[in-house]
Amino acid sequence: MIELIASGSDTIKAFRFTGELHDRDYKVLGPAVDAAVAAQGKVRLLADLGPDFHGWDLHAAWDDFQFTVNHYRDIERIAVVGDHRCKEVLRRLKWI
Repeated sequence: MIELIASGSDTIKAFRFTGELHDRDYKVLGPAVDAAVAAQGKVRLLADLGPDFHGWDLHAAWDDFQFTVNHYRDIERIAVVGDHRCKEVLRRLKWI
């Protein structure tokens, strides 16, 4: 599940990722970022990948790729917060 959480800033959109992500979860992420970009221009993202985050199913992985392609010019920075398992996932994805 992807949940929008308060960030305290109009230019920072914060999301909590829990469980395994599915296609329907990206229907929260995309519109929230689209609205922020329309209102503010470039935005910053905070992704909270807590201990109960288990990754993506295949369709959600595709949605994540499409989101990245569609928004790479709209996002100024991304901060990822998680535990040691998060670091392992990001390393396997070659993000770090």
